[in-house]
Amino acid sequence: MMDEAAAFPQAGTGDLDAALRLLDHANLIVHGEDGVILRWTEGCETLYGWRREEALGKIVHDLLQTHFPESLADISHQMRTAGSWEGEVVHRHKGGRSIYVASRWVAAGTRTNNSEKMIVQMNSDVADMKVAENNLAEREAHLRSILDTVPDAMVVIDEGGLISSFSTAAERLFGYLTEEVQGRNVKMLMPSPDREET
Repeated sequence: MMDEAAAFPQAGTGDLDAALRLLDHANLIVHGEDGVILRWTEGCETLYGWRREEALGKIVHDLLQTHFPESLADISHQMRTAGSWEGEVVHRHKGGRSIYVASRWVAAGTRTNNSEKMIVQMNSDVADMKVAENNLAEREAHLRSILDTVPDAMVVIDEGGLISSFSTAAERLFGYLTEEVQGRNVKMLMPSPDREET
């Protein structure tokens, strides 16, 4: 796979325009180090709701009301030193809803003025993944609350016999903490000769 930094090294403006025309359905934003949007693809129109004419010339972080996982100063420092940055951010759709995005930024100089860096920002909507993560965390918390309060020893195993959950009563009965048994085969809880025969 080609290194993204190598894809746009000292690209001329015409080269970048040609590449963006090929990738117009992708979620790509090109902006200067100052954040001013220079290119806005059709994919971004679909993802964010702003037409190209509405986005060009705006500060990308202001337009999308970006919430970063770290300070913009730290991100800018990484862009200057490493030439790229990636992380999850929250953007705002034109209609007001939040969009969870995995973002990758790559610095690209221009042949005409190598001191003027452009940043190519590639964004992927990860909202469905976030919903799945939240649902899983809620289910796990619900199961944990049941396992903490059920009076009987309860051991949950998968189809291979590996322990996935262990109730508080099971900890008292077997003398193991949940962390000690999770991922291990349920046979470990059986006395011999049952252990060998199971």
